[in-house]
Amino acid sequence: MTILRSNKSNDDTTDQLSRLISAAQEDRSFHQQLCGLLRLPDLQRASIINQGLHEMKLRGEPESIRQAFELLIAKDAAATALKLLSEK
Repeated sequence: MTILRSNKSNDDTTDQLSRLISAAQEDRSFHQQLCGLLRLPDLQRASIINQGLHEMKLRGEPESIRQAFELLIAKDAAATALKLLSEK
């Protein structure tokens, strides 16, 4: 049972990350903000994302969207997201 929940959670996170990138592709302001965040040095990006995650948790944002943002802390994930956003 735990494995199924874990896979569901992973699917939700992947879906939220896809939505996040799609939203950035459709909204110029959000696109610029997200690209700016993704271009930051690793430690600075991680710090800002962690602060945002804390604020999102306090506001009661869904865990899946928080996990999607959390993925962007990793250098490889940030680079991949930035590449996808640059392809528009």
